[in-house]
Amino acid sequence: MPRLDIQLDGDGCWPDLREKGFRAGVIEGVALLAHGMQSGAPSVTFRATLDDGTIALVETSLVLLESGVRALRNGFDARRGVDSWTPSKLGSPTTKEEYEQRFHENTHASGFGFENVQQHTPCPFCAAPEWLVVKLIELETQSSKETICQECGRGAKTIYTREPGGVTRFEIVQTRGGDAPPWLPTIRRVEP
Repeated sequence: MPRLDIQLDGDGCWPDLREKGFRAGVIEGVALLAHGMQSGAPSVTFRATLDDGTIALVETSLVLLESGVRALRNGFDARRGVDSWTPSKLGSPTTKEEYEQRFHENTHASGFGFENVQQHTPCPFCAAPEWLVVKLIELETQSSKETICQECGRGAKTIYTREPGGVTRFEIVQTRGGDAPPWLPTIRRVEP
């Protein structure tokens, strides 16, 4: 599953570039590939011309791009003191009952065979669909990484704890975005 490093303060955010070096370029095009991801989900490819004339194509999933843009917009708006997200704008649930119904409707599994079954999990804050889509055999690895909701802009990840006797406990923690609605249980905040 691809990842996207979202930096809300870009000044000096990638210090490794000083050592590794890089080539600058200009994005000249963007294309949607309806089934570009290995999973069959849509992807987005950017075409860039580098300063030496080389053409580069870079790709990410549509979901990650949308999440990244929303996170950047929310971060920028927060600095200006603007509320860029309200439930009424997005049709998010406004009651616990609406949330539970939406969460139930958006939770399912797909695929066949042990290595191919995917869990489709909605956002833990607004129950938007496809917040985390992951193969069951990769669930712990992938859910331990931050995932950002493309609808509400909140981020979360799962912290797993192993206990004696083979017991595994998990906790979903919030990594970014506004507070959860008051009718949801409090979710602890941590750094991404």
